[in-house]
Formats: sequence, structure tokens, C-alpha cells
Amino acid sequence: MCHLLGISVGKELVPHETTIYKFRHLMKRPNMGGELFRLANVYLDENGLTLNRGTIGDATCSTNHKPRQRDSDIASTQKGKQ
Repeated sequence: MCHLLGISVGKELVPHETTIYKFRHLMKRPNMGGELFRLANVYLDENGLTLNRGTIGDATCSTNHKPRQRDSDIASTQKGKQ
């Protein structure tokens, strides 16, 4: 937890467990995640940065195993007879 928050134990105050508990329940409020995202974008925009929503897909477990046809317009290269 200290590494995640960037807190150095012994040099800085560590949040009490009730603080973390209250924050966890605060995050359950309707649209709280969207509001935090909006505030983060305001802060990043003020500092010349952007953050967008997206979708992460895991390509390692694809179930689409259709055979692909080779595009005849694409040339291939070789390196050392491979």
C-alpha cells in the first residue's frame, strides 16, 4: 500500500484504516468514478496532458481461429534464407 501511494513509512503519516474504508465506500456513490475521471482530466488539461477512456482486450486468448488468406499485394522479405 505504501508503494502504491508513494508513502515512506517512518517519514510520512500513513492513512488510518478507517480513512481507506470511508474512501472505499465513497467510491460506491453513483457516478463517483465519472466525477473523479472528469476532475483528473481537468487537472491533466491544465498541465498540457490528456487521458481518454478505452477498452483493453487480451489478444492472447482469442477464440477467432478463422484461416486467413494471404494478400497477394503484400511482399515478403527474407533474412539469411529464412
